[in-house]
Amino acid sequence: MDLQVCLLGPVRAVRGDEALALGGPRPRALVARLALSAGGSVPVETLVAALWDPPGPPSALSTLRAYVSRLRGGPLNGLLESASGGYALRVDRAAVDLLAVQGLLRAARAAASDPAPERSERALLEAALALCTGPPLSDVQDAPFAREAAAAFAEPYISAQERLAELQLRAGEHQAAIESLSALVAAHPLREGPAVLLATALARTGRVPDSLDVLDTLRHTLADELGLDPTPQVLRLRQALLVHDPVVLGLARPDAVAPDAAVPQAAAPRLPLPLTRFVGRSSEIAQVHAALDTARLVTLVGPGGSGKTRLSLEALRRAELGTAQPTLVELAELQDPGLVAAAVAQALDISTREGDVEPLVASLAGRRALLLLDNAEHVIDAVAQLTATLLSRCPGLQLLVTSREALGVPGERVVPVPPMRLGASSEAGEAEALFADRASLAAPGFTLDEQTLPAVRRLCAALDGIPLALELAAARLAVLSLDDIAGLLDDRFTLLADNGRATPARHRTLRSAVEWSYGLLDDQERELFTATGVFAGPFGLDALRGVCEPELGFDVLGPLSRLAAKSMIEVSGGVDAPRRYRLLDTLRTFAQEQLPADRGDRLAEAHTEWYAALVDAIEPELRREGLRAAHARLDQERADLRAALTRALERGQRTQALRLAGGQAWHWLRRGNLVEGMRWTDAARALPGRAPADVETRATMGAAILAYMAGDTQRLHALGEAGAAQAAEAGDASAGAVAHGYCGYWESLFGELERAPFHFAEAQRLFADAEPWARSKVLMTRGQYLRAQGRHAEALTVLAEAAAEGARCGDVWAVGSARWVAAKVHLDLNDGRSALRLLLAACTDTYFDSDITSTLAGLHVAAAALAMLERHVEGARLLGAVDALGERYGYSAVRMDPVDGPACVDRVREGLTPRVWASAYDSGRGMSVEALLDLLRDVARATRVLPVAATG
Repeated sequence: MDLQVCLLGPVRAVRGDEALALGGPRPRALVARLALSAGGSVPVETLVAALWDPPGPPSALSTLRAYVSRLRGGPLNGLLESASGGYALRVDRAAVDLLAVQGLLRAARAAASDPAPERSERALLEAALALCTGPPLSDVQDAPFAREAAAAFAEPYISAQERLAELQLRAGEHQAAIESLSALVAAHPLREGPAVLLATALARTGRVPDSLDVLDTLRHTLADELGLDPTPQVLRLRQALLVHDPVVLGLARPDAVAPDAAVPQAAAPRLPLPLTRFVGRSSEIAQVHAALDTARLVTLVGPGGSGKTRLSLEALRRAELGTAQPTLVELAELQDPGLVAAAVAQALDISTREGDVEPLVASLAGRRALLLLDNAEHVIDAVAQLTATLLSRCPGLQLLVTSREALGVPGERVVPVPPMRLGASSEAGEAEALFADRASLAAPGFTLDEQTLPAVRRLCAALDGIPLALELAAARLAVLSLDDIAGLLDDRFTLLADNGRATPARHRTLRSAVEWSYGLLDDQERELFTATGVFAGPFGLDALRGVCEPELGFDVLGPLSRLAAKSMIEVSGGVDAPRRYRLLDTLRTFAQEQLPADRGDRLAEAHTEWYAALVDAIEPELRREGLRAAHARLDQERADLRAALTRALERGQRTQALRLAGGQAWHWLRRGNLVEGMRWTDAARALPGRAPADVETRATMGAAILAYMAGDTQRLHALGEAGAAQAAEAGDASAGAVAHGYCGYWESLFGELERAPFHFAEAQRLFADAEPWARSKVLMTRGQYLRAQGRHAEALTVLAEAAAEGARCGDVWAVGSARWVAAKVHLDLNDGRSALRLLLAACTDTYFDSDITSTLAGLHVAAAALAMLERHVEGARLLGAVDALGERYGYSAVRMDPVDGPACVDRVREGLTPRVWASAYDSGRGMSVEALLDLLRDVARATRVLPVAATG
């Protein structure tokens, strides 16, 4: 394999002697992330999260696939593969410079334990540092994974430089050490290690004044930047320099000098031993270690039951802490905030009086120590005050705190502890692995395999990946089956109770863990927390204010911020994207239980109305230039739109149900949710009563277009006629023109031309008063009518007008539909090349817009174009893929297009023997849309439909 990928500095890829043109920052970031896995499969979801900050753009998935397609068809041809629900880059680890450096650094650390390690360790360090030609991924830092990778590499890189300088110093190469350490100290003026080594190297070359200047600069910098004093090690070195200590100056061996009796001995470890195996959390442990390397106060923050205590203990066990042995201070059972200092003193075996911190300061000021303050949330103010005092007066002290909210002390480094991650496809994630480990204790013989994994994953997802909930659920396998546990989750607080005597009271049931957090809220926080139980999924500040503020009677922003800080509400989004909030399912269930019935009813009504109004506002945007953002917003609000629609149906609220269902019809169509859309729309239209005419019109036409795309052709005429009548009643020229246009379209499509002229005359009468999106659809339907009459030249002219009208208003669906019909006209004229050119453009655009049904419709007709170009095998593969993908979305090209659809199939089959047809069709059923578009481009280039060098 001759591919080399350089990630240190700008991202580059070289194949043989050729530098590859990877494209813009995002494609380069994609290549870099795949290179970090060096031949391993990276799931699509992981790649999306790696390239875009959450929640990411709505088109992230389709954009990612477009990048992959272009890279496959160009610079990485034959090297970028689909694998296990993701992609893999065929490159050796040794050919990725960042991975090679990491391997050398690991080898150097291992070599350091040899009896005479200097030579081999040093050679490895020198080889690693020689490869470091720049900061990692310097030109793709907008990608989240790149920032994380650069941050993770920083500490090992600096440590390696520091260690190499130390080895140079040992070898007597003082000048070489001075050169490397001078640059290191300049780059990292707050690090004591390089400064100490530089001062020592300078002293050993006779430059004691310069050595003292280095230490004094460090002392002033620490005081100015952090308000800290240097550690005792620095102070002792400075004193040794002042008295010309022979060991420091390299004039005597270290063993010729008595040890410093004033240096306190390290305390014995004071961490409890674990009773069960620690599972997962490797990423979080790395974050804790990185935080401890750079901050004196680190706080692990997460909701109740998220495993903060266990994570902190495991992180400390695995950390390289030197002489600073950790001490655990348990605060959970402490009721009086005034006793926090006393609890710390007791853990350290120090005598003190209540409220007196001086004995603590006196004990900790002269030595290095690390304290783990566990479960600080209920005495948060007292812990914050004590922490600030101790850190300001004890330079060798470091604190690790677990809490459900941050302390808010200057210099605090916060490490979020999220729920455990679920796996993807056939791979178990951390959540499933934890459940399986604890399940094997409760039910010996339990194994996580292909039979049990799906049920365990569903269970873990329902329990939000909360470790406490997973452990309690796994314990129930002693008496229940997996199916039994899943069936009882509606009453999860009763199900997930544990009477284990060794378990802290706050963790014996899931309810007690939640009640512990709920009890720490103030009145407004409790009111807002329970009110948010009305939301079914993530929500924005606008929804929270619109639904809850009228009922609560106060501004929700302050309490919302405090709930987020206390880990009662999850926050997603960044500074450049609207923030989103959500309750974990467990917390939502608890919130709903606390909500008074009358308030719950009022909030439910407000919720239904607010989301109906949101759909009213978004629906017109689905046919305009901002349609991508409009579809993305509906995707974002899916859970609550479903909840509001379900409630409206249950309460018989026809108007609200029709607003919610009819307003989403085009969205469901473009997202391929045809079955769901028909079910909702039919249920809403079946409710008794009468809604305003414009609401009825929108819902009827929505039902019609969904029925058409789903192939339910028997109802089309009745729905179209009803929609036209309702539009006339509402005085809506746009809706009326479209309704009549579609009536004529369906009749001409199915060869029933008798009433088509009437409908097109009505559509033309309303045309001038219709909006551009409506005119584009009328023109498209008229193009099909002209085609049915055999007037091909006129049809192509009208369809070109339809595409232009749709493009002017930004309606991608209208443009794609016009091209789709125009392609059929070209097939009628035996012009497969023109048909393929139109369909390739249409399918590329609709797929980029996540319009799955339009893409499948175009690909189905494209199969006939391939057959016309004597590419019958590729056409058969296309048809197999379209059918397989259509099964997933409830879409059938043959049912939707009952005249042209079967004709496309026949055109492909007639050029193949039954055996070849079956083989090609079956091979296509495993292809993705992205692979199908690649196939079309390949055929287009091979048949000169596209230039040979074109990539997309």
